[in-house]
Amino acid sequence: MSGQVLRDQAIMQDAEEMVRTCLSQVDKDPATFPEALEKLESHERISRLSGDTVGLPIYAAGVLKLHLATGRTMEAFALLQNIFRRRSQAATAITACSDVLNEKLSEYKDGEDDAALEPLLRVFVDTLRGVLVLEALYLRSGLRLMQLYRRMGDSAGALQLAETLSIDTAGTITYIERLEGVLTQIDVALAYGKIALAEQISNRIREKALNDAVATVGRRGDEALLRRFEAIRRRYYLALYQIALSDRRSALLARVGWEATKTYLVEAERAQQEVCFGAKIPVCHTDEQLNEVARLLSTVVVACLLDGFSSTQWVVSEMWGRGLFPKDASQACPRAYRAIASLVHPFARAILSPEYKYWHDIEAAFKPLQSMAQSVTAHNELPMNSRGEESRTFLLEMDGTTVHFGRIDLFTQETDEEGIMRLWRRVRDAYIEYQVCRAARFYKETTLQQLAALVHCETRDVEQALMTYEGHVEIDRLTGHISLEKPIPRERRLRAWMEDTRTAITNIARVSQLVEMDVLTN
Repeated sequence: MSGQVLRDQAIMQDAEEMVRTCLSQVDKDPATFPEALEKLESHERISRLSGDTVGLPIYAAGVLKLHLATGRTMEAFALLQNIFRRRSQAATAITACSDVLNEKLSEYKDGEDDAALEPLLRVFVDTLRGVLVLEALYLRSGLRLMQLYRRMGDSAGALQLAETLSIDTAGTITYIERLEGVLTQIDVALAYGKIALAEQISNRIREKALNDAVATVGRRGDEALLRRFEAIRRRYYLALYQIALSDRRSALLARVGWEATKTYLVEAERAQQEVCFGAKIPVCHTDEQLNEVARLLSTVVVACLLDGFSSTQWVVSEMWGRGLFPKDASQACPRAYRAIASLVHPFARAILSPEYKYWHDIEAAFKPLQSMAQSVTAHNELPMNSRGEESRTFLLEMDGTTVHFGRIDLFTQETDEEGIMRLWRRVRDAYIEYQVCRAARFYKETTLQQLAALVHCETRDVEQALMTYEGHVEIDRLTGHISLEKPIPRERRLRAWMEDTRTAITNIARVSQLVEMDVLTN
């Protein structure tokens, strides 16, 4: 070893021995605290002035340990800020002092010692704010304080930290930890109904980067990390789902609701695959999770209808292609799918099931539910098993007669029959609009009666829906004639006529020239 290394080791041993001696002295006789404190502060001052970077962090941390050993906990946390102010250039001393107090904070249990933990953690977070070398510790402590405020019902403190903690830009913590921190901030904002703040925080997560990370981890084969990332992705889409649900943005609701549903379906498919390959049967979804999937699916379908299938067609196509509702009952279908399909709202099932292709089928499935509709929600039955107990397996038995109810969002604040019918007319108009968009791809002209027969609706309903149709449609009520082709603008028609005229004149000139040449030749 070099002489410098030996010297550093000697300084470290002397400093540690000094701290142990002072702590032992105070432990035996608490009255000697001033003497021991003066001794440690003297050595700490000498190390700081002499530029001793080896002994300085040990002596500085020893001062805090001495306060903690004698029960002066709040004084130790208050002293930390003074230590930082005097020795901001010594990163090792700053880190050592912070580690001592962080270890003290770890002794407090969340939920049980919140009253004693709150003032200490608040001072600790305020002290660490802006200290670059302690960025990771500051963010982790800030998240802990934010969750503590939420448990205590302090909305102002929790929302302030949710808004100010910049976890997404921290370079000292891992990507997955940054994601979990941002999602915790979103949860706090949603818990207090701050939708705008929740959406602002959600923009800190890049959706494509998250999905790419999940795919990369999946290719690596790290199952533990993959499940952690998938849980994060589910939380992310469920948070967006809550944001879209609060603002009633049907298009966003359909997309993120379906993405959240797929996280459950992927888990179910993996479980089914493991069973097929002879692996040990994994833990199945609980009834709460199955209800969540069914609620998401039902809400997505209603959102697609309310927004119009023309803008959310890919969502419906993916749901149809997923095999949740096979045409043949004997067709191979994961057990989880069978359970989920049994829980889906009957109205949504009418849209997803292949046998319900026409409007009168959908209407027949929805009509009985009108009397059950409530404010914002409608009932959804959860089947029991044959013994009347809540089934916790993928395969839910339908033999039992006892059921209990979940709740499914249907986007209506109306409780009377008139309000329900307004919702129903909106859904019907969206369905007709979607069918007209499809018909416009193959028909330029048709009649009102033919269009009504094509979409399996009443003529009057089709005419009412076309009144609010955003695409082009011209109706001649006297003849019942409908034009689905958008007329050419006058400028474009004139330009086309000029081009055709120019082409015709050019062709005539060429023909005349050829005739003249032929006459001269003969």
